[in-house]
Formats: sequence, structure tokens, C-alpha cells
Amino acid sequence: ELHTNRATSAQRVVETLQKKAKASAAREAALLDERRDMMGKLRSLYAGVTELQDDMERGRRRAEETEKEAMKLRTRTRELEHQCATLRIECETALKDRIRSEEGVSVLTSQLELRTSELARAEARVME
Repeated sequence: ELHTNRATSAQRVVETLQKKAKASAAREAALLDERRDMMGKLRSLYAGVTELQDDMERGRRRAEETEKEAMKLRTRTRELEHQCATLRIECETALKDRIRSEEGVSVLTSQLELRTSELARAEARVME
């Protein structure tokens, strides 16, 4: 009976150890599955980060190109503003010259009218 108790006790120990080994193996398998999932997520995250870095680089290059274009546009704007100022001065000068010319014509017209009226009076005297 002692041997039977020992055998039963040993059997229980073996069963307990087998249960623990089975549970340990199940935990290990679960951990391996979790590790595989995590590695997949990590690869996915890494791919996302790489894509984001590529997007940022493209955005940086686009920003540089936009800044270059903006500089060209600012330069062209300054050139056009200078041309406008030059044209404004030329127009103002031409307008002043025209006004002076018209004033001169007006003076000449007044003088012509005066001379015409003097001539008409003189002719009237001669006719009298």
C-alpha cells in the first residue's frame, strides 16, 4: 500500500507537472502568437513612418519650389511696378505737354480772334 500511495502520489505529481507543462506550452504559444502580431504591427508602423517621411520630404521639396516661384513672382511684381511708375510719369508729362499745347492754341486762337475783330473794324472804317 505504501508503494501504491507513493505511486499514486508520484502519478499526481506527474499529472500536475504535465498540466503545468501544458499550461506553460499554451502560454508560450500565446506569447509567440502575440509576438508575431506585434512584429506585424511593428512592420506596419515602420512602413507608415517611412511613408510619412517620404511625404514630408515631398512636401519640403514642394515648399522649396513654391518659395522659388514666389521669389520669381515678387521680382516680376517689382519690375512691373517700376514699369507702371515709369509709364505714369511719362503719361503725366505727356498730359502736361498737351495741356500747355492746348493753352498755347487757346492763346493763339484768342489772338487770332482779336486780330480778326481789329481787321473787321479796320475794314469797316475803310468802308465808311
